[in-house]
Amino acid sequence: MELIARTCFGKNSFIIISLACVFILVTSSYCLAEQTIQHPIDQFEEEQIEKDWSTAGMVNATVEATNKWEVEMNKYYELLKQELRSSEKEQLIKSQEAWLKFYREEVKNITNVFAQLTGTIYITMRAANYRELVKIRAQDLKDYYELIKVNK
Repeated sequence: MELIARTCFGKNSFIIISLACVFILVTSSYCLAEQTIQHPIDQFEEEQIEKDWSTAGMVNATVEATNKWEVEMNKYYELLKQELRSSEKEQLIKSQEAWLKFYREEVKNITNVFAQLTGTIYITMRAANYRELVKIRAQDLKDYYELIKVNK
């Protein structure tokens, strides 16, 4: 495979093709392992990508999903604030401010790392990394909120 990749696509192609294969395998394995109900935002992103498999289409779908995850994150941040006492609320605000600072710095880091790479696959991977940061925070805030609501 390496000889074919280098012959057809150049000397760095084998690495790019290998990484793309690994990415596809990991993604498909994750999808197969996750037999639970998919979150509507993830469903939306998947449906948009199915409509347009181009790099631009995939990136646009991921950016739209990231925006939806931001809305979800802010929703649960506000709901969680309403459930907390004053001192706890202050700590949540500090935590969110620290997370936002982390997010901005991590976006810069991700951007710098992916700027070193060539190939359109990396554009979609970079967008997915941005999305995952916001998605994880949104899910964490939702989990905290639901935990408090269940135990009241």
